[in-house]
Amino acid sequence: MHRSALLVVATFGLALGASPAWALPGGAPIFAAKKAQTATKKNIAVGQIDGPKGSKLRSTLMLRVKDAGYSVTDAEDLKAGSSKATISKMAKVLAVDAVVLGKASGNTLTLSIYKANGSRVEQVKLKGASSAKLENAIEDEFDDIVVAPLAKAAGGKGVIESKEEESAPPPEEEAEPETEEHPPTPQEEPPPEEKPDEAEPEAKAEPKQKPKYRQGALELDLKMRVYSRSFEYTDLAGVRDPTSRRTLRPYTLDFAPALDFAGIVYPGAFFTDGIASNFGLMGSVVLGIATSTDFEQQLAGTTNKLVTQLKTSSQAWDVGVRGRIPIGPAEIALFATYGSQSFILHGDEGGTTSLPPLVPDVKYMFVRLGAEARVRIAKVLIGGRIAPRILTSVKNIDLERVWFPGAKGHGLDFGLMLGYGVLPFMDIVLEAAFTGYGFDFNGIPDDPVLAPVVAGGATDRYNSLSLGVKFTLGGN
Repeated sequence: MHRSALLVVATFGLALGASPAWALPGGAPIFAAKKAQTATKKNIAVGQIDGPKGSKLRSTLMLRVKDAGYSVTDAEDLKAGSSKATISKMAKVLAVDAVVLGKASGNTLTLSIYKANGSRVEQVKLKGASSAKLENAIEDEFDDIVVAPLAKAAGGKGVIESKEEESAPPPEEEAEPETEEHPPTPQEEPPPEEKPDEAEPEAKAEPKQKPKYRQGALELDLKMRVYSRSFEYTDLAGVRDPTSRRTLRPYTLDFAPALDFAGIVYPGAFFTDGIASNFGLMGSVVLGIATSTDFEQQLAGTTNKLVTQLKTSSQAWDVGVRGRIPIGPAEIALFATYGSQSFILHGDEGGTTSLPPLVPDVKYMFVRLGAEARVRIAKVLIGGRIAPRILTSVKNIDLERVWFPGAKGHGLDFGLMLGYGVLPFMDIVLEAAFTGYGFDFNGIPDDPVLAPVVAGGATDRYNSLSLGVKFTLGGN
């Protein structure tokens, strides 16, 4: 009997020590449900609120979030409009479940609510009757507008379980998180919610990082030109000696081809994009392709005409300096060049077997001062130029004993250009241009030997149309 009693007591003692679930004396159940663990509150970081009264609105918002059952963390260093990566990094450092940033403008407070991974859940707007009453809007509209997206971002309620829920059986407690936590899983980063991230201010700032537009360092123009010429007298008086076989008549050339070569180089632009890159040299050459003109003479006493074919030759060149002012894809340029233009009609030089002089052969020497403007719009290049010509020589027009010694003149040229980029470095270019000269013969001598012909003045005009290619190297 004594051994049996001891065995019962030992067994009872081991049972009490092995399981804390045994009931204590007093009639309580032998087994009781395991007590639930109390979950912590979700933690919300409230960052900066930009705009008027941002600090005051932020304080009101933080109190309102706290009243909703969340823990609140001050994240004032996190600026409104921060990138996804910045928000995610800050949320990890602060150990928060969601982030709220805002911007006040006028009578509206815009709140952006983010998950801890930086994905924006929603953007909500609170409106007050005035900017001063936005605080009241936070108080009045918080539950209706902010609570739902805030809970979604944080992944649950502010206080997850109440005391009654803590005493619930373990199976129901384990089922509770699945119904609340599991369904949002496929919605954590759906494509529609990721779209706002693509519009974050950091992404919008990317265009500011575009490389600076750089003007070209070398330009080469190769064009085929067609031109016409018209030489006409004003206040025509004729020949001083009536017995002379000389006449004064206008001259017209309807069509003639020419080759046009031009180039501009900015040496400094190969090494820098500073001021030195905008000073350069320029030059051009125009070579006329030989054509002919038919000159008709009425034979005395007959209806027949004598036709004489006269050959023509023409050329022009100039060379000088140029400076430009770049304005993004546009530029304004100023230039100064020295050059020459000539047009010669062969076969009317005079003599016993040839025709008398019909039209002055010309060889102008000039200083050309001008300006040019260009702009590129996508692949389209548009430009225009104008350049007065200061004549330093009007050779042959002022030829003594033949034409108008003492003649004075001036010149002008201008043009319009339209181009289209077919390659990054090449444009197809169409250009229309005009070059004209005007002369004053009123100062010629009265001596009929030195000045056998008389006129008030004359004009020499050239119209041209050219088509070709422009190569631009060293720019973008």
